Amino acid sequence: MTGNRPPRQPPALLLEESLEDLYEHAPCGYVSTFPDGVFAKVNQTFLDWIGYERGELLGGKRFQELLTVGGRIYYETHYAPLLHMQSFVNEIAFDLLCHDGRHLPVLINSVQKRDAAGAPLLNRTTIFDATNRREYERELLRARKTAEQATGRMARLQAVSAALAEALTPAQVAEVIVHQGVAALEAQAGLVAVVNDDSSNLELVQAVGYPAEVLASWQRFLPDTPMPLTDAVRVGEPILLESPEALADRYPHLAAMVGSPGNTSLAAIPLSVKGRAIGVLGLSFAAFRSFSADDHTFLLTLARQCALALERARLYEAERAARAEAQEAIHVRDTFLSIASHELKNPLTSLLGNAQLLQRRSARAGTQSARDQQNVAVIVDQAARLNKLLTALLDVSQMEAGQLSIERTPLDLCELAQRVTTDVQPTLTQHTINASNPGLPLIVNGDVLRLEQVLQNLLQNAIKYSPAGGRVTVAVEQREQMACVAVTDQGIGIPQSVLPRLFDRFYRAAQVDSGGIGGLGIGLYVVKEIVTLHDGTITVTSTEGVGSTFTICLPLAHQAAGDAG
Repeated sequence: MTGNRPPRQPPALLLEESLEDLYEHAPCGYVSTFPDGVFAKVNQTFLDWIGYERGELLGGKRFQELLTVGGRIYYETHYAPLLHMQSFVNEIAFDLLCHDGRHLPVLINSVQKRDAAGAPLLNRTTIFDATNRREYERELLRARKTAEQATGRMARLQAVSAALAEALTPAQVAEVIVHQGVAALEAQAGLVAVVNDDSSNLELVQAVGYPAEVLASWQRFLPDTPMPLTDAVRVGEPILLESPEALADRYPHLAAMVGSPGNTSLAAIPLSVKGRAIGVLGLSFAAFRSFSADDHTFLLTLARQCALALERARLYEAERAARAEAQEAIHVRDTFLSIASHELKNPLTSLLGNAQLLQRRSARAGTQSARDQQNVAVIVDQAARLNKLLTALLDVSQMEAGQLSIERTPLDLCELAQRVTTDVQPTLTQHTINASNPGLPLIVNGDVLRLEQVLQNLLQNAIKYSPAGGRVTVAVEQREQMACVAVTDQGIGIPQSVLPRLFDRFYRAAQVDSGGIGGLGIGLYVVKEIVTLHDGTITVTSTEGVGSTFTICLPLAHQAAGDAG
């Protein structure tokens, strides 16, 4: 076993080394100098490192003469005073000037020999070749710089993301892109240009750092203009020009820019979304700039991030413009409906009144034929129907303007529901209305005319959407502190997908349109608004092919008074 082996004995000749040989060929340099730095003794290792002959150094040359300018200053101001003060120094870094002009990085340790009185006699110095160590330190510094740069750029990208998240318009996004791009790469100036809607021009959106006279001529570019910005958009790849010569070689017609302030190096990075360039980021540098692989990656990441934000902003602006246009169209439509309804209301009221008067007179006199009586009845019915439509349109206009008001008075909801059903029943031929109530008054504070309008609308809807006839039920009941009316039909029913939009203005379900059932889609909208003005609610349940139930609930008068108190 290894632990039981006898100690290894080296040959006797290997131990018979001379001290002189150990000194001369040690793995480090040995130097002895007088206090003024003049060489007194050097070993062969040191001579081999610096390429001098022994006689060249021992002929009066001083150690500090082998140092660089900076090294000599440090020798005189730090090394020599420190050695004199404490008699030793450790691990002092110098660069030695070799015989062939090379710089040799070294670390030195020195001890000062003194006489009995303390006067310096000799400096003994050990010198170590620090070439590998210096390179290792440089690598560490480069790695640290790269890491710090990566951390800084990551923070920069995070800052860009935060700033872009707050930018809503293309101009705001472009401002973020320019300022962050210039700051991140320490550029002298920067700009963002975007492709216009018909792709006919590249238009300047934001710029910083360029003279005003230059910007005046850069407001737009044709896509086929040979220049870095347009080429980057056309080919979809960054154009990086690291020197004035590179710019002059690729774009001779731009030679006037070469050497001008801020144009020593140029970068044009396309802003692309899904492979399509929608703009370009241009950066100008005052000094020569070598674009590393990390720079290239950072530029592409920044451009991709900014391109997505720019596209989002453009879509947002387009959507906002479309929404504003739609709102304007709605406003024009509502204004027209309001004016038209008012203008038609008066002549229609007169027409309906005279038609009804004619119908009553002819009925008393009995002078009209059955056909004429039927024609007059059609005129009255259609005029009444048109009058209801105009009334509903006026209500919608008032609701949109916030001008619809109600006059609250105590009323019995049971009595109102009974009266409405009694008025409607004689007009029906295929339907039967079954009305029910608890037999006791249910008093609510409401506008009797508006609530009658609500019940009439729900009843007429129940009749209209059950074209095959059948039973319509109107049930009045108390539910806790609410008085409720439920109108149930046996009609075509309503698809579940339609229910969330049923009370929207001008909304009509698809199966209603295809079934030939007329209407403007405003009746239920008006009903909901009137019920809401009464602090009530309206709900609907429905099954296609079975029927629907619409239920309105209004606060009881004593409950409303209690809440108000």
